[in-house]
Amino acid sequence: MNNKKRVLAVIVMLLIVALLETGCEKITKPSASKTIEDESQKEDWKISVWTTYWDVERIQVEVANLKDHIKNFCYFAAYFNNKNKLILPQVTAQTFHSIEKNFGDNEWVNYLTIVNDKIKEDGTSSLKDTKLLYALFANEEDMDRHIAEILNIVTAGGYDGIEIDYEAISKDMDLWKLYQVFCRKLYKAASEVGLKMRVVLEPNVPLEKLNLPEGPDYIVMCYNLHGVNTEPGPKADSQFIKKMIKKFSDLPGNKEFALATGGFDWSREGETKALTEIQAEDLIKQYNAETERDNDSQCIKFFYLDREGKKHEVWYADTVTLHYWREIILESGEYGISLWRLGGNNSEQL
Repeated sequence: MNNKKRVLAVIVMLLIVALLETGCEKITKPSASKTIEDESQKEDWKISVWTTYWDVERIQVEVANLKDHIKNFCYFAAYFNNKNKLILPQVTAQTFHSIEKNFGDNEWVNYLTIVNDKIKEDGTSSLKDTKLLYALFANEEDMDRHIAEILNIVTAGGYDGIEIDYEAISKDMDLWKLYQVFCRKLYKAASEVGLKMRVVLEPNVPLEKLNLPEGPDYIVMCYNLHGVNTEPGPKADSQFIKKMIKKFSDLPGNKEFALATGGFDWSREGETKALTEIQAEDLIKQYNAETERDNDSQCIKFFYLDREGKKHEVWYADTVTLHYWREIILESGEYGISLWRLGGNNSEQL
């Protein structure tokens, strides 16, 4: 081959490589990248966050990274003993005081979350216990007693507001009717003593049959698309989030849509477990797994074989995912955003 032909061949090869690189970038570059760049320029965005009593190892670090963007801080959670009396876990109270000590100059609102979980006599837990709710709402006297107990535990603990997260009511309209009365009465009682109130709602709430009271802020879960009892997939995608926004847009008052960090690990043997972002990234390193980003959800997914040869499929959210979901909500209206949850997140800024 003469020199001219060699030069021409090199030029052709360089053009081919350049075209291939351009094409690959178009395929692999996340569609949310422009959103991330735009969001990084905004300094005034605010979110509500939850912290849990079972995962506080990285709380101080994550709060330090997010402190300028937190408007509501929700401490999860107070629950019930076997006599249907509210319990505030010691670690929840300790976390609250520790956060206040280290970040007390911030102006966020502190909420104590109340859940319908119950510790039974044998020490086991009954989660999302609707029988408990029927007992608490049995009659006007019992309901008033329950409201007084909530007000007492919240004010004694030094919180600014109450967050009610009573779940699994599903299609039980008798219980929903009692719950609506409870929310109205609790909001009135809380307002009289200067406490704010938030109400958390699951995606399957039969909203068309309800008449939820005006006054509380309503927080809608947007992270139940895939989970423990489903096939593998993301906790949310664009279609699911838009569906939730449309369904709950007519709720009275202020509304927030809750997004979730982390993800799930599905084993082909049927076992499913929740993962934090850090745990998912540890699996990637441990098994040298190849990852890809799902287009509809912007979640990361990957497969791996464990030490016993069992195949696993993992889906989880990272910073790109959360920013992408957040942008969908912000573009849909004047809605707030809640983040479930702090703890186990590897990103410097969620």
